[in-house]
Amino acid sequence: AAWYQQTDTPGLDGDDTAFGLELRLSAPDKFTGNVDYKELQENFNPALGFANRVGIREYSAGVSYTHRPRDRFLRAVSGGPSFSRSERLADGSLQSESLNLSVRFFNNTNDRLTFSCVRQKEGLVDPFTIYRARPPAQDVVIQPGLYEFDSCTGSVQTGSQRKFSAGVTYQSGEFYDGDRVSTRPNFSWRPSAHFSLNLSYQVNDIDVSDGAFTTRLTQFSTEVVFSSTLSWVNLMQWDNGSDTLGINSRLHWVPQAGRDFYLVLNHDLQDLDEDGTFHSVRGDLTAKASYTFRF
Repeated sequence: AAWYQQTDTPGLDGDDTAFGLELRLSAPDKFTGNVDYKELQENFNPALGFANRVGIREYSAGVSYTHRPRDRFLRAVSGGPSFSRSERLADGSLQSESLNLSVRFFNNTNDRLTFSCVRQKEGLVDPFTIYRARPPAQDVVIQPGLYEFDSCTGSVQTGSQRKFSAGVTYQSGEFYDGDRVSTRPNFSWRPSAHFSLNLSYQVNDIDVSDGAFTTRLTQFSTEVVFSSTLSWVNLMQWDNGSDTLGINSRLHWVPQAGRDFYLVLNHDLQDLDEDGTFHSVRGDLTAKASYTFRF
């Protein structure tokens, strides 16, 4: 159980309180569950960290049961329902709500199969642009109102301990006042403890009353571990909405516990006319060092 509270944010007068209550139960081979409540007032501004949303009251709860059958192939089956609801403090209106039911199957080599279905509610008080189109096409906008929609998801994933691992996630169902179908395959190659490569591709086909569109997101990452003190991580990401290729490269050196040195490169390239030629739009190189003093 946990209780947290923060009040009197410097520089703000009134409506700057945040508090909550959290209760959790964990029994790895039986039931796990949680009940959470929190309230973030309109002017809450944490000195450290961040708050995703303020001016809200949020409830959440969930329970899951794990069964371990005496089977040579199946290691565990787990699942259960979860619920969350967020309300605006100003008028008590619904901001979002979800009711989810999921079940997961694991075998003895850590392959897993997951099924879930969710019923969602979204209360919009302002128009919400979900797709920005290029002229002369028009943006796709969800109008204010209360929306209720259902969807189901299935995924299969092989164990990451293998040299080659792969998986795919498929989602289909309603989306605001329309429909959405999402597919996300992924692939990983780990030939040794010193190198890994990951590739994923996500396609969302969305059709709502204001228009239809397709989004695509490609992610490619590598990790090179030269030694216990030196590693190099690279991430490249492209999406068809912005036609931007983003590159993040991070070199991390830990000569001794408590001493960390980073060299980070960020670079964005864009191909607005979609002719296969990318142009640099932003780039930066950052160095960071941290040292922990012990006494």
